[in-house]
Amino acid sequence: PDAFDEVDWRAVYQTLNGVPRMFQIWACKQVCGVAGTNEMQARYTPNHCKKCPSCSVEIETCGHVLSCEEAGRVDLLHKSIDLVGQWMKDQGTEPTLQRVLMEYAHGRGGKTMGEI
Repeated sequence: PDAFDEVDWRAVYQTLNGVPRMFQIWACKQVCGVAGTNEMQARYTPNHCKKCPSCSVEIETCGHVLSCEEAGRVDLLHKSIDLVGQWMKDQGTEPTLQRVLMEYAHGRGGKTMGEI
């Protein structure tokens, strides 16, 4: 089946409907690959540097924003993940599901869900 048809769009709507509008916009731009990264800015601004302003090594893409190894960016990501964890707790998310999701997010791709 087509990947589009595999998405539970009702659950996506219900989830995004419960978060702030700016997060909805950020998530949409990240998924679509059109967030205001330096790579995207360089498409519209001549001579704009595509490099990540945090690590100065990689081209700053939507994917890189979530995987950059620069200490400050990693710290901010973990703090953001912890905020999501607190939100899940406040919403009454089942504890095992919350633990698994938090471990997966903090692992940054180091483990699959099956390994957790």
